Amino acid sequence: MNRSFQPFQLTSESDHGERPAVHPGGRARPAASGLSIASAVSLLCALAGAMAAVPQALAQAAPPPPPDAGRVLRDVQAQPLATVPGTVPTLLLPADADVIADAGLRFKVSAMRIEGNTLIPSAELLAAVGALAGREYSLAELRKAAARITALYRERGYLVARAYLPAQEISDGVVLVQVLEGRLGESTVANQSIVGTPVIEAVIRAQGLAGQPLRAGDLDRELLLVADLPGAGAVSGNLKPGLEVGGSDLFVAVEPGKRSQGQITADNHGNRYTGQKRLGGALDINSPFAMGDRLSLRGTVTDEALLYGQASYDVPVNGDGLRAGAVLSTSHYDLGAEFARLEASGVANTAGLYATYPLVRGVGANVWIRAALNHRQLKDEVRAVALAVDKSADAFSLDLYGDLQDHADKYGGGAYNTWRLSLVAGKLDIETPLARQVDEAGPRTGGGYRKFEFAASRLQAITAQTSAYAAVAGQWAGKNLDSSEKFAIGGIYGVRAYPQGEGVGDSGWLANLELRQELPGQLQGSVFYDYGHVTYNQSAYAAGQNNRDLKGYGVALGARQGAFDARATLAWRSGPQATSAPDRNPRLWLMGRWTF
Repeated sequence: MNRSFQPFQLTSESDHGERPAVHPGGRARPAASGLSIASAVSLLCALAGAMAAVPQALAQAAPPPPPDAGRVLRDVQAQPLATVPGTVPTLLLPADADVIADAGLRFKVSAMRIEGNTLIPSAELLAAVGALAGREYSLAELRKAAARITALYRERGYLVARAYLPAQEISDGVVLVQVLEGRLGESTVANQSIVGTPVIEAVIRAQGLAGQPLRAGDLDRELLLVADLPGAGAVSGNLKPGLEVGGSDLFVAVEPGKRSQGQITADNHGNRYTGQKRLGGALDINSPFAMGDRLSLRGTVTDEALLYGQASYDVPVNGDGLRAGAVLSTSHYDLGAEFARLEASGVANTAGLYATYPLVRGVGANVWIRAALNHRQLKDEVRAVALAVDKSADAFSLDLYGDLQDHADKYGGGAYNTWRLSLVAGKLDIETPLARQVDEAGPRTGGGYRKFEFAASRLQAITAQTSAYAAVAGQWAGKNLDSSEKFAIGGIYGVRAYPQGEGVGDSGWLANLELRQELPGQLQGSVFYDYGHVTYNQSAYAAGQNNRDLKGYGVALGARQGAFDARATLAWRSGPQATSAPDRNPRLWLMGRWTF
């Protein structure tokens, strides 16, 4: 074992594993093989969430504290930023009439008059046509001039707008061009999915497009919101000439979608003391009540008796993409490895309400807003010394997140970008009196708190087989935080050369760079570099080092075969040795997944 890793030890002359006696009143009585009083107090601080603030003078000689319920909950819920865009509905447009050549008649043109335009001023349309006065033109040439007006409308996003030459007598050289700006008539739904047709029709009505000029972005939003409904399959829209002149009717076809989807994952991405080897499952049940609703179930178990389960349910509130839901989760852990003799365990129960709304929903860019209110109940116990800590927290979070797709750029074949900004405000109540006293004398995590989080990523195509990936994430806290709200820079989603739970603090940032190469046989290889910085305590209250930098590099190989995919990551640290678990250089991460 590396000298830099020194877990808390049960002090004993004989080291036979005997535990301190406990009086019926629950107070620990010192015993020859028990924890020292100083160690017990330190451990209590850890379990109270204050141990993140053990005097920094001691932090250089002792490793970070063992995981508690808040830290376990944070680690098991950690997810990377999405890097793959979703599917896009198709929209079929009515074909434009071909320009018919007529080499016979020619007309001397003195001016052009445009009628029917309300969306683009005549001056702009005439500028697009160019100077015509004083020359003779064939009918085909005049139709081409009208086609330039049509092209300008299409550039502005008006999908079916059309300019044409109506039947007319050209006198005094004035040519009339009629514009049909293409307004939406009726919308009809052909639904084969498990989502109720009234739900889909509500989405279409909510956009308020009937009688309005047809713009690409408006129809994209409408079709994408239909496709977002859980249980909806492929969505396509077909515009056809309507009953009214210049109008178009929309036919929306919704194919059958999946009734459920999910995945089963096995990996070694967990924390050493709550179980590195993990088995996880996820299941989404789509539209169980044919309402576009969704029931989601998540679960994780480890080889060190960590159990985590989550259930959530959300439903459309209106036809414009607003959804509301509720979530419940529970986690239970028993500390293992070097901390097994403490007989430490904990439980974290959460309940929350949330709502999401798409501010922008389009093919190339999206912006969502999410508001959530969560309640957490945290309990930690160390039976070896009869210690228990109870905490609760209420938090309100407001997230703004989105994506942007570059279909082509000067750097290669386009890119996919994601971003997220989050504000969290909450209140922590340390219910155990002794733990509250320890907290008030040190880190002062109890009471109100706030923090700001950010994350962004870019996946840049360089060639058809080569891409580059960059991501940055961070957190700023207004005060010292409970373990459930801290920011971690180590682990598979951070600096991969370090174990899960390394480098945990109130504020920090993390950067990841990768170069990826598609290989034969549905393989993908990559090389990467990670760097992270963390501030342990936003308000330092003891002497000693209060921040840390981690960095490392490595290689990864991913494979996909049908519904199965796997990934192996090998990382070397180029920074300090690990302290939260035995130092390994290199460090190997493995993952296998079945998606159904």
